[in-house]
Amino acid sequence: FVRGDHARVERCFIRDGAAEGISIRGSDGVYRDIEVVGIDGDNPMDYYFLLNGHRNRAERIVVYRSPGLSHLGHGICIKPVGATSTQNVVDGFRVVNTNVELQFAGCSENVIRNGVITRTTEPEWSTALTIANGAHHNLFQNMIVSGSYAGVVFNDWDDGAADESGGDAVDAGHDNDLINLVVRDASYGIFMRDQGSAGVARRNRFIHASFLDVGELFRVRRGNEGTELHHCVIDGAGGFAREELGFRVASDTAFVGCNVSASGFDGFSGYAESGTTRSPPAFLAPGDPRPDDDALDGADDASALHPEAARDLYGRERTAPLTRGAVEYVPE
Repeated sequence: FVRGDHARVERCFIRDGAAEGISIRGSDGVYRDIEVVGIDGDNPMDYYFLLNGHRNRAERIVVYRSPGLSHLGHGICIKPVGATSTQNVVDGFRVVNTNVELQFAGCSENVIRNGVITRTTEPEWSTALTIANGAHHNLFQNMIVSGSYAGVVFNDWDDGAADESGGDAVDAGHDNDLINLVVRDASYGIFMRDQGSAGVARRNRFIHASFLDVGELFRVRRGNEGTELHHCVIDGAGGFAREELGFRVASDTAFVGCNVSASGFDGFSGYAESGTTRSPPAFLAPGDPRPDDDALDGADDASALHPEAARDLYGRERTAPLTRGAVEYVPE
């Protein structure tokens, strides 16, 4: 447990921390080169890297959960205990067989960037990136998600810690931006999951995302409104949406300047659609988000939506002709 402000923890290895591997409550701290590993099948870890407070910086964080543990775990998690957790930055991470998760209405203005989430097994309902219980106005940038049941999950449940935190809201997350996100080899790209509470996912934006070889772009089991996809690439998807429990992809969902080359659908008729292209792209290798030709060129400048959209997954400045998806095409 780390309690207090201005803490500094570096080059730390934690194995089988039971309830919590490392739990941080404080502000203006620095946490670098920390690895948290859970392999104990008798008492599997709950929270691996739990961060609460303001203006903390975490760099080069590794979380590993052994496949087959009975608890899916919470990998890198920001979840306010008290009033709020804001302006924290997690920069550089690798998460294996668990997730990155932001929860509660007091969780806002945080930045999660430059990371990889990988699952070597895919139990049903496993997630990679979870936005839940009112988390809002956070930035997720430059991330690659591979092998998860669902790439991004918007969810709402009665957490049970609401009395302590004061932050659990009937809300599945709103006004979050996801820039240069790659989701590949997942059953679903975006999952509006039901877990007992009726919160709606609202006004979340995907900018320059690449969905590669997903089973379906959406699975919808809760209310949603105002989702936006700008200059995204959907390649190899088997279908548009699996809609259940009477919920549908909301009619005000916007698809702006996206490229679709999917076996299960070829556009977004009936939605707020503009500038859709249908050019089969070439990539350097299967599952590799780097284009091998200019088929995805022609995107508009998205930096007006968010200034971080001016650079691609690898931090390179986007220059005309701009490329759809997470990676800018750079001719040899």
